[in-house]
Amino acid sequence: MSRRLFVAIAVPQSVQQQISQWQSRHAPVGSQPVAASNYHLTLAFCGDCCTATEQELCQQLDAIKAEGWQQVLDSTGWFAKPAIGYLAPSVAKAPLLTLYEAVKAAAEAAAIKLPEQSFVPHVTVFRHHRHGAHWQPPLTPLSWPVSDFRLYHSHQGDYHQLRRWPLQAGSN
Repeated sequence: MSRRLFVAIAVPQSVQQQISQWQSRHAPVGSQPVAASNYHLTLAFCGDCCTATEQELCQQLDAIKAEGWQQVLDSTGWFAKPAIGYLAPSVAKAPLLTLYEAVKAAAEAAAIKLPEQSFVPHVTVFRHHRHGAHWQPPLTPLSWPVSDFRLYHSHQGDYHQLRRWPLQAGSN
C-alpha cells in the first residue's frame, strides 16, 4: 500500500482564521478557496510512498535537529502552473531554509526523488487562480511561532497528519 506524503509546517488555527477572513475578501473571480484545515507551508512533496519508504523517511526525519522561528506571511503571489494563489514571506528566514535543506536531505536519504524546482515557501490559499500579476491584494502581515514540522498524508483533497517533530526553541 502506498500513500501520498508531504512534509510541512502547520498553520495554527488562529492564523487559519485570519487567512480565511482575508481570503473571503480577496478571492479572485473563478478561483477556488483552499479550506483552512488544509493550510500549510510545504517543505517537501514526497509523492506516493510505500510503507517501507515511509518508515525510512520517518527514521531520517527523526535525526533532524533544527531551530524554531517566527514565521511571517507578508506578501502574495501566484504560480501559473498549477494555477494557485498564495501567501508567502517576503524574505525566507535562515531557520526555515535550514529546515528545508534538512528535510530535503532526509527525503533523499530515504530514496525519495523530490521535484526539481526551487524552494518557494508559501501557503496556498486559492486553486484555479488565473489572474497572475494583476492580483496584488493588500495583506497585513500574519505571523506565528514555528515549533515543529509534520508528515502528512494527502487523500482525496484532505490532509491527515501522521507524525510531528518538535524544533528547538529559536531566537528568531
